[in-house]
Amino acid sequence: MLNWQEQLSGGGKLQEVVHLLEEGRGIIEKRTHRTDRNYGILLNNLGQAYLHQYQKSRATEALTSATEAFEQARSQGVSSPGSITYASSLIGSATALWNACELQPQADGDLDRLKLAIDYLEDAQRQNAVISIQAECYRNLASCHALLYKRTRKRDDLDLSIDYYTQALGELSPHRASTLFNLAKQQFERFMLTKDRTFMNAAEENIEAAKKFVDQAPGGKELEGQIAVMATMMSLSNYHWEMAPSVISSRSSVRTRRSGRSSLVSIKEDLGNSKSISLES
Repeated sequence: MLNWQEQLSGGGKLQEVVHLLEEGRGIIEKRTHRTDRNYGILLNNLGQAYLHQYQKSRATEALTSATEAFEQARSQGVSSPGSITYASSLIGSATALWNACELQPQADGDLDRLKLAIDYLEDAQRQNAVISIQAECYRNLASCHALLYKRTRKRDDLDLSIDYYTQALGELSPHRASTLFNLAKQQFERFMLTKDRTFMNAAEENIEAAKKFVDQAPGGKELEGQIAVMATMMSLSNYHWEMAPSVISSRSSVRTRRSGRSSLVSIKEDLGNSKSISLES
């Protein structure tokens, strides 16, 4: 059972998927020779299944199992540097690292973990030029730099996250809607920092584009709700920034403007505190 995502989309339970993959792993590990390339693929799928389990449960055991499966997938005799299996395992390890930073309480080692995740992704990109691998690396690099920006508030990381999300859109995939949403979120943050309308216009275009693909996205209902929040936030922001103080002549207008600002701050805090739409969910 190499494609666990299809099992999930068909209504299968995640625990059953993990059980089946573990059974397959046990069968292969009993063989004297494990040169079958499907072994590495199975390990990567098992890692993704455990990671998906971690995203839902926040159980550290699931995260540990995912990490171990990805590491085993690129061990000697299972896959070799330059292969898709090896590159996929690097992406899996990186995803596990940044998911841990995002979903667990903030810790002193977060910056080091995010930098290690970036190293894994850059290594995967250097090793394999397959378009799908490159796109996965770009999307995960964007997530890493978005998290670094949250931790450090360095604008370079914000700009890099925007650049990587943009490059990730070069390939159509089931994750196109979530990538568009995350890109719009970062562009809107850039607008709030600089008041450069170019970023607001781009964010509005991308949030509208995300709506067109949301039905094809994993976790579409959750994403649809996040898109609605973002669209409301942009509308309030447009109202606030386009309303010149010189035209506000009555107390009622002032109260309306203050109310709009208050609503914008509240929604921005909600969206800022929300997790990025996971690339694997």
